[in-house]
Amino acid sequence: MELNKANTRKILAIIIFTLFFLWVVLNWNTAISFLDKVFDLIFPFILGIAIAFVLNILTKLFEEKVFTRNPKNKGKTKKVQKVKKSRWKRGVSLILAIIVLLAIIALVIGLVIPELINTVQMLFASLPDLLENGKVYIADLLVEYPELNTTITNLQNSIENLNINEELNKFLETYGSGILTTSVNVISGMAGAIVTFVLALAFALYALVQKEKLILQSKKLLYAYVQKDKADKVMRVARTANTTFTNFISGQFIEALILGFLCMLGMLILDIPHAVTIGVMIAFTALIPIVGAIIGTVIGAILILPVSPIKAVVFVIFLLILQQIEGNIIYPKVVGSSVGLPGIWVLVAISIGGSLWGLVGILLSVPLFSVIYAVLGENVNHKLKEKNLQIE
Repeated sequence: MELNKANTRKILAIIIFTLFFLWVVLNWNTAISFLDKVFDLIFPFILGIAIAFVLNILTKLFEEKVFTRNPKNKGKTKKVQKVKKSRWKRGVSLILAIIVLLAIIALVIGLVIPELINTVQMLFASLPDLLENGKVYIADLLVEYPELNTTITNLQNSIENLNINEELNKFLETYGSGILTTSVNVISGMAGAIVTFVLALAFALYALVQKEKLILQSKKLLYAYVQKDKADKVMRVARTANTTFTNFISGQFIEALILGFLCMLGMLILDIPHAVTIGVMIAFTALIPIVGAIIGTVIGAILILPVSPIKAVVFVIFLLILQQIEGNIIYPKVVGSSVGLPGIWVLVAISIGGSLWGLVGILLSVPLFSVIYAVLGENVNHKLKEKNLQIE
């Protein structure tokens, strides 16, 4: 091999990469700790990008469908139209997008919270009757099983002989410092989460207001330091990723609406109370992977329980069946088709992503797999075309 300037750079790059790889292997814990710190540092900006992505869908909807009019001069290019777009349209569209999201959250809270308060009040109102029924049940149980009297008597004596103050002091001496440390960690964690969210939101708003400028700067940076053919490939992948993630979020919302509607319809057919409220709540919580289904089921059962315990059980069974249908049929069909990914690969993506990265993996696995699927498909078709092969 000729030792020219290009080959020398390749050799140096290989040597540096090999040394870096060996250092990572030999100092694995240090490398992981460093990566954790880097991730904590950039996480607000990653969250900000995610928030901006969701807000951008609604912002573009308002910009393109509400504020855009057909230009009188149809010969104008798209580039000129973008330059002519006034700043106030972006600002008003962004404000409307935020209002819509807040309105959806307020609607869900306004429907669910009052019902939860009424349910808790009904439970407390029925508490005396429950206690009286419990006393009668225990009295009947003691008559049927007299040997339980001895156990209850021993339990009463143990409680009377128990020194509450002494036991409390022992508990505080043993676990007091741990409780204090945990409380401080929880408070500091909540404060940190609030600061992170505020920083992410500010970054998202700035990115949306200046998105054309940021995109142009990124393209200049890419083409300045990367060869044109490679930069073109990066841009194709970026466009594919943008389209895929946008379609994924849209599909996720559609899937949540379908699930909420089917839940409401099924509850109306089964004559289960609070059908509309619980249907809206299920649609909202369906946006949260795995945990959302559990939250929706628990809150729905609590709302129905004071009215009819039997119908609460029927609701849980019905929702579990509906969630199985949604997870195995509706979700792969709706979300998979929206991102161009076959249903079987949606299931594979969710399984692998959930196993590797939990909730975040489940949320991001489908769009990531879709990008890989689309890019790989384009590459395979290009290779086959180069070889003049047509596979059927």
